[in-house]
Amino acid sequence: MSSLTSISNSDWQKLDRAGKIALAHRLSRLEAKKSDVLHGYDAYQSDPVGFVRTCLGGDPWPLQEAIMQATADHRRVAVRSCHHSGKTWLASALVPWWLNAFDHSLVITTAPTDRQMREQLWVEIAGHHRKSELPGRITETSLEIGPSRRAFGFSTNTPERFQGWHEQNILVIVDEASGVAEPIYQAIEGILTGHNAKLLLIGNPNSPQGTFYEAFRSPLYQTFHISAHDVPERLLPASWAEERLQEWGADNPAYQVRVLGEFPQQGEDALIRMSWVTDAEERTLDAEGEVIIGVDVARYGGDESVAYVRQGSVVLGAIAWRGNDTMASAGRVAAMAREWNASVVNVDEIGVGAGVVDRLAEEFADDRNVTVVGVNVGEAAIDSEHYANKRSEIFQGLADRFKQGDISLPGEDSILLSQLTALKFSYRGRRWAGHRRIGPTRLRSHFARQARAGCRGPGRRRKDGRCGDRRVLCVLVTTTSYMPEPRAREKPTTCWRRACASTGRDILLISSTGPRRRFGRCGRR
Repeated sequence: MSSLTSISNSDWQKLDRAGKIALAHRLSRLEAKKSDVLHGYDAYQSDPVGFVRTCLGGDPWPLQEAIMQATADHRRVAVRSCHHSGKTWLASALVPWWLNAFDHSLVITTAPTDRQMREQLWVEIAGHHRKSELPGRITETSLEIGPSRRAFGFSTNTPERFQGWHEQNILVIVDEASGVAEPIYQAIEGILTGHNAKLLLIGNPNSPQGTFYEAFRSPLYQTFHISAHDVPERLLPASWAEERLQEWGADNPAYQVRVLGEFPQQGEDALIRMSWVTDAEERTLDAEGEVIIGVDVARYGGDESVAYVRQGSVVLGAIAWRGNDTMASAGRVAAMAREWNASVVNVDEIGVGAGVVDRLAEEFADDRNVTVVGVNVGEAAIDSEHYANKRSEIFQGLADRFKQGDISLPGEDSILLSQLTALKFSYRGRRWAGHRRIGPTRLRSHFARQARAGCRGPGRRRKDGRCGDRRVLCVLVTTTSYMPEPRAREKPTTCWRRACASTGRDILLISSTGPRRRFGRCGRR
């Protein structure tokens, strides 16, 4: 027998009556000793900071200490935080504190995705457990000190999984709380009915709506805000925040969320929500179907050429390079196509991209497995009734995929995130000459996108100000089944003045510097 607690049934059967009695006494004394140890942690019930420092050997910084203490003193705590602030470490340290300080205790942890739960929060919990040598048995997503002291972690979209959890002392930790579905929050409320029930919501403020957002406007919650300027230098260098400011700009939603720890100030004209992009970064989908490469080419100077690789709904990776002429860029893309065994290479053929298209077409002329496609996003849309050009149509199709959860992005691409969340959409009316209508008689509204001269940063930006196309190319598909849903045609109108009035008269165009106005020939706004 290797230990008293791991005795097998066969070993037990080999013992005589006296041996079994002796073993039972030894187990009883062991349990008593274990109970004495656990009761020694009762003093930390109102002192989680002392427990973390003394028993876990942790070194929380002042704001982390305040959040820990608030969890002990208040029923509900909400923390919105910047990137790399140590928020997951903080939440994980509270799990062993709660289980060791309270008898008849239960901790439930959840997060939007299984990866966030297993690879982030519970990796930290396991680290605390091993380092401290506290009692208990830990698995990938559970910690059990005894029948009455347990912690579990799971991610789910099924509210029923939160039913049936009850204990005298219960702590619920919601990591990356901005991404958790609303029905889950409703289910969590059902297990917070005990006398000593606590709820901790913590995460990046990705979405300006939902329970996490409303918590900062509710008197029920003790709230905290962590910006990059609050985090100690050892965790987050001050230079990182300055670099993000120069690269993204203070008005960019990515800067507001990941640096300032504020909810994004995205208006109703934002094409792609910040929360959609962050969800796509955490989403795991199967890579199926043909491999497609999207390319946007720069020639010289500070501009950056970029190529993205996609298979089905999964963006597999990207490369970026500077300083190559079009021939060298074509060679690099050709090598990339062979490396990934790509079936289609989409290249933005406007400007210098046309030369790369020609060179790649020549390179793969004898290879029927690779199709080179020149994409002109300025040409007419397939659904020209509703979209100003192909660029507008492609962007809307991409936004639909983000909204429907049909896209997975690799890791963190800060420039991609900042450019996607900066896109804006608007509607404009049909062109008219004087009071006479030109073309079909029905009024058409379009999604329009203008040159984005406000894109910031040293790379993934072109001299003409356009950005984002290279990313759209990587998810561009050549069949209409992935284009935006067809829109109903508007009722014909016979008077431009009435048409102006029915559409609010103003024609708004997409721009990073804010909406711009165009006016009808009738002279009315």
